[in-house]
Amino acid sequence: MQVLVDEVAVVADTAGKADALPGRTARARETAGPLVGKLLRAARDRGPRRVVDGDPLTDIQAAAANIVGVLWATARQGATVVELRGAIGMTRERLEAAYEYLLEHPPLGLAIQRQGDEFFVVSAPEVGAAVERHLGNPRQCHSHALPSRCWR
Repeated sequence: MQVLVDEVAVVADTAGKADALPGRTARARETAGPLVGKLLRAARDRGPRRVVDGDPLTDIQAAAANIVGVLWATARQGATVVELRGAIGMTRERLEAAYEYLLEHPPLGLAIQRQGDEFFVVSAPEVGAAVERHLGNPRQCHSHALPSRCWR
């Protein structure tokens, strides 16, 4: 058994003796396992997350990324042309061009749906079956699970 006492891990063996392992904090013990090491290597080898850092007023990809971000934040409510333009600060022409870009290059698993002057982020048709299965199968609550983990 290991116990952290003043940043020194104390190990008690079955005979009741205690040995101190300096520098073995809880975090060190946690990351010592082979699975954690494998996960950390995978994260390191993955490379940086792609970031769109252009100006949405001049860069179509940046404008499209901003539209998706605002729509994602509005969830089911969606956003109107006026709301999107106000949030991002772009012209209607730039918004239309970014929308065309999103039609040609939709985000993975998502689609931008337009109904008149309203935009929504929705599940793409190719992931529809998985979404329907998820929505049709509420999360199962196991007796050992925390109650807060069982509610949707």
